[in-house]
Amino acid sequence: MAREQTIHGADFKAKVALEAILGDATISELASNYGLDQTMVSSWKIKALEGMSEIFSHDAQAEAAVLEDEAYSEVCQMSLQMRWGDMDAAGHLNNTVYFRFMEQIRITWFEGLGLLGDVGHGEGPVIVDAAAAFLRQLSYPGDVLVTMSVGLPGRSSFDTRYKLSRADEPEKICATGSARCVWIDFSRQKSVPMPDSLRNTLLQARLTCAPINPGS
Repeated sequence: MAREQTIHGADFKAKVALEAILGDATISELASNYGLDQTMVSSWKIKALEGMSEIFSHDAQAEAAVLEDEAYSEVCQMSLQMRWGDMDAAGHLNNTVYFRFMEQIRITWFEGLGLLGDVGHGEGPVIVDAAAAFLRQLSYPGDVLVTMSVGLPGRSSFDTRYKLSRADEPEKICATGSARCVWIDFSRQKSVPMPDSLRNTLLQARLTCAPINPGS
């Protein structure tokens, strides 16, 4: 007659695995105490250890994400009006308009800091990478609240992030975006180190941390 197989619950497996990890009893002793096969106890111990590593790996990823978020500071916020012509065939804000809104707040902020100067001559910022994630639909009529954040400046570049929501529902994020700005020499079409004065301006703008409204 075949021996009936016992199905052990997760709590029981965790208890035995923990005792095996603590080492107060050998694998053989635990197997005898609980009427288990030694191979089963060893397997549960290995799975528990692997599970712990995975837990701490997730924790590390979460901590890295938090640190990355903390590296950005909100520097600018403005409200932009949606136009009927901004809608696509389905009556939603056209995807390209999200990028235009992000560009608008970025240019407004640049102008406020005096970063643009004589565009196309001397040195200045250019966008080398831009991305957006569309989370909720935006529809006419209404205004879009755009918030811009800036990361720590590097040698010749700095990163920006964006959040877009309806002005009448600012807590509901409809889209997020990012763009990398690189400081270049326009005549040579090459990146160059940012002037110390610009780096200090960026750091000072980050330290302010209070969103402003260039459109006001």
